[in-house]
Amino acid sequence: MPERRYYALSPWLRAGALAALLALSACDNSAEQGPEQTAGEKAPAPDDNGAPQQSEPPTTTAPAEKLETRQETLRRRADNCSGDDCAKVAVDLELYEGHPELNQAVRRRMIQQLGGSGEDQGAPPKTLEEAADRFLATAAEVPGDGARGWELSGESRQLGRWKGLLTVAIDSYEFTGGAHGLPVTRWLNWDLATAHGGHRQLRIHRRRPRVAGDALAELGSGHPPAGVPGAGD
Repeated sequence: MPERRYYALSPWLRAGALAALLALSACDNSAEQGPEQTAGEKAPAPDDNGAPQQSEPPTTTAPAEKLETRQETLRRRADNCSGDDCAKVAVDLELYEGHPELNQAVRRRMIQQLGGSGEDQGAPPKTLEEAADRFLATAAEVPGDGARGWELSGESRQLGRWKGLLTVAIDSYEFTGGAHGLPVTRWLNWDLATAHGGHRQLRIHRRRPRVAGDALAELGSGHPPAGVPGAGD
């Protein structure tokens, strides 16, 4: 029988054959797995039908309408008076373009505060000018320089806004002598959509100092003066 001969492959041929086998194996695996994903990237989750879900754009809220404002001022001063301490009236209102009902409410609340709430003042004023004239007429009736330093002032301003709700601060101040004046603050809450509002009030009351005539009047009426033991029992 003829002798069989085995020819050994050289190291270079064996290395080339091994590299070819590895390349073919890598191609088969990539074809089965499909396209590769970038590191850290997540595949979209399939929906009920098996199709990948698409992300919806984020919803944005429309910005609130910007309010355009204007200033309305009123200045009055006592006649036949010179100097910085003459009786005077100063009113500054912040009004809103395109909102006539709101402006009327601001004026109405300011007139109420400047007109006072005393029973001896008659019917309340109807306008800011009437409230100012009444104050200066009262100051003119004071003899001598007794009305020096008298002051009546008012101011309205936007305090805050949340969506369609606007809060307006209405401040007033009255000084007719004594140690302190009378400040009043009201907050007007206004719904810009329905053109309706309500208010809250903060008022600091000033007590009138007692004089000797008060005690004599109380004694004459048969009632003990306030502050005397037994009064109010």
